[in-house]
Amino acid sequence: MDSTPSLKAVGCPRPMPVSVAIIFVKESLTFNGEDDKFQNIMVTMLGAVYQFERSMLLERQREGIALAKAAGKYTGGKPRIDRDKVLKCLSEGMSVGATAKWLGISPSTVQRTKAL
Repeated sequence: MDSTPSLKAVGCPRPMPVSVAIIFVKESLTFNGEDDKFQNIMVTMLGAVYQFERSMLLERQREGIALAKAAGKYTGGKPRIDRDKVLKCLSEGMSVGATAKWLGISPSTVQRTKAL
């Protein structure tokens, strides 16, 4: 693994070799970055299994959300701010910071609401 670009980005004067090994004790597997065909195929297989499992999880999540929406149980979150109050304060000449303090929200929330 070549770490030169990231070391240059943080201002390291000279590149240092980086060596990482991943050891699975129970399965007695070791991945140490060497050019070993068995290690390469095992890492590829583990990555493929992970991607498959992740896609299945997301699919089940989407199905569950669709069922909950159909049953009327999934309506989304409650509005946390009153957009009209924010805009009213700003139109009356209050600054972003003063509006945020008055309403108990962050200035970035006021700016985001103002931009919408």
